[in-house]
Amino acid sequence: MNASIVTIIVNYRLARQTASAAASCLAQEISNKVWVVDNSEDPDEAELLRTMLDTRCRLIVNERNLGFGAACNDVYARTTSEFVFLLNPDAYCEPNALWLLAECLLRNPRAGGVTPRAWYDAGHQIRMPFLHPYPWWHAMLTASLSSLVGRAIWAWSLRRRAETLHVWRSDHPHRLAHAGLVGGHCLLRRAAVDAVGGLFDPRFFLYAEDTDLSYRLRSGGWELMQEPRAAVVHTFGGTARDRAEWKHTQAQHAEQLLLEKFYGRNLRYRWLRRINRRLPGKPWQPATQVYPRPSKMPGWDVPTRWERGWLIEIASNPYLIAPMGILGRGRRAEIPYTLAGQLPPGTYWARFGPATPSWLSPDISQFQILPSKSDTPVRAESAGQTPWPLVSVIVRTKDRPERLLEALSAVAHQSYPRIELVVVNDGGTDVAHLVDDFAAAVVATRYENLPRNMGRAAAANVGLDAARGEYLIFLDDDDLFKPDHIAALVGALRAAPDKLLAYTGTLQVGHGRSEVWSLPFDRVRLQTFGLFAIHAALFSRRLLEHGCRFDETLQAHEDWDFWLQAAEKTDFIHVNQVSAIYRHLGSSGVSAFNFDPVRAEAQRAQLMRKWTGRWSSQELAQQVECARSLYLSLSVGLRAQQQATADGGAVRRIRQPGATGRLLALPYRVARRVRRLWRREKPSPAKKII
Repeated sequence: MNASIVTIIVNYRLARQTASAAASCLAQEISNKVWVVDNSEDPDEAELLRTMLDTRCRLIVNERNLGFGAACNDVYARTTSEFVFLLNPDAYCEPNALWLLAECLLRNPRAGGVTPRAWYDAGHQIRMPFLHPYPWWHAMLTASLSSLVGRAIWAWSLRRRAETLHVWRSDHPHRLAHAGLVGGHCLLRRAAVDAVGGLFDPRFFLYAEDTDLSYRLRSGGWELMQEPRAAVVHTFGGTARDRAEWKHTQAQHAEQLLLEKFYGRNLRYRWLRRINRRLPGKPWQPATQVYPRPSKMPGWDVPTRWERGWLIEIASNPYLIAPMGILGRGRRAEIPYTLAGQLPPGTYWARFGPATPSWLSPDISQFQILPSKSDTPVRAESAGQTPWPLVSVIVRTKDRPERLLEALSAVAHQSYPRIELVVVNDGGTDVAHLVDDFAAAVVATRYENLPRNMGRAAAANVGLDAARGEYLIFLDDDDLFKPDHIAALVGALRAAPDKLLAYTGTLQVGHGRSEVWSLPFDRVRLQTFGLFAIHAALFSRRLLEHGCRFDETLQAHEDWDFWLQAAEKTDFIHVNQVSAIYRHLGSSGVSAFNFDPVRAEAQRAQLMRKWTGRWSSQELAQQVECARSLYLSLSVGLRAQQQATADGGAVRRIRQPGATGRLLALPYRVARRVRRLWRREKPSPAKKII
């Protein structure tokens, strides 16, 4: 594709996230030049950016904060590319996103700009709101409304809900009828921008500059589009979380400026305000169920007629204008735990209904997110305060420096700002210089260079002893995190202080295929087989105080044994997003043992012998049934593969399960034998143990 693209990222005290955003753009399949503008007014922040940014990035450091629009205009004036991509520092592109956006503009010559599908979380659960241009009556939302005016605005919001549902569920590029482009993630055609007077109006310091541009593009005859196959993750509100009141003031000023620019004296609004004041009756708003407990997320029992598809909308106004959305199915609808840890402090409203355009009675739920320690500036740490809980990332490595670099980069690009890096070199080549290179990207580093190879479990215990964080997480040198992995897990644990461990789904890649593991917590299932990879889970230091340690007699499945110990102390939180990446890369390093199925199966049998004496007969029977279901599902899949091969005409012999299949069936075999011993039964000659 012959298209020149310039990417503009404006940073304000989010160096780590900015580096992650820039890296996601440079990793795209289409070439683009990344410019980063620093508005932080902080020499330390600028130095951190110089350290963390790729050498291919251009960095501009402003002595004072010029605002988002002016910073973008500066880069726009210095470049001449055909397309301009705007990306917020608290967002990142998923693979191939930029290529798809550019292709959309090339295929649609009248399109002035295109926006991707935007998600609030890496798990693709929470959809970002679309930018709806302010209606002329927008200022009425802050006033006391009469019943007539309030119900009219409620009906208007349901009309916008129907349009938003259509856009959210679309799978192909389409024109946006009313929605605009969000300046935090959009690709613009330079010719269109020049034709309507340039990029951003410099009078808009922080907000509404993208709404103004969308107005001008539409007025100039250009179309605005969405490419839903392109995806970005945008943790909206991540910038300047500690300055919520200042941001609110900026938003109000921008709204007033925008309404004056496009509606002038706005006589219609003045007449509506007079009519609203003179109408009889009490002030009206939708019936609201208030959740008094701060950060308590609303939940709903789903009516039978909605179980095939429902929608939760969340917004900062009771009329649910420009909401974020959660589409789902099933009998229970809940807002994810992670949202409590990610939303900026404030009051929010939620509306629940079917995932179809329909009339909804004005019934909503209200909940509140209070400021937490994590909403204060991280620089307060220098005054002896600890505003963010320290998270220790323990990396075990052995003789894989190139893989270690990738793992450490994943840690450095985390959106969570207060991380301690603990590297345990398990008897391999010294890698202290690599750890030192990442010292500026984290709060602290610790390096444990073991004189000889002590094994996976022993190396893990060394890391636990060296770590100082309130929360701990492992990352082996051949695995990776997505940028918001730690932030999502910390948010989940802080929203449920009685829980001590949270885990996400895992993406397993390697050998030309990929597979996702993401199962809700079930104690019997955990006892039957491991639920998640070691780096998918974040746990509290209190587990160590309860005596949880890695069993050094195990050279495989030591993490499973640790989770079984933890499950005796606490229930686990399942964060429904896939942000841990497990890679099969070879047979070296600390994970070498897992690539020998015979030895791994022997270790699994040892683990079962250790734990079966602690489980009741009822638990053992439940494990047998769970393992039987797993084994039968594997058998059904094998038979389906055989049938599909036969139907295709190319009949070939399907290999029966080898060492890996026997390994998966081992819990069933062990539990069945234990049950026989428990009941003092002898195996019948007529029944073959599988």
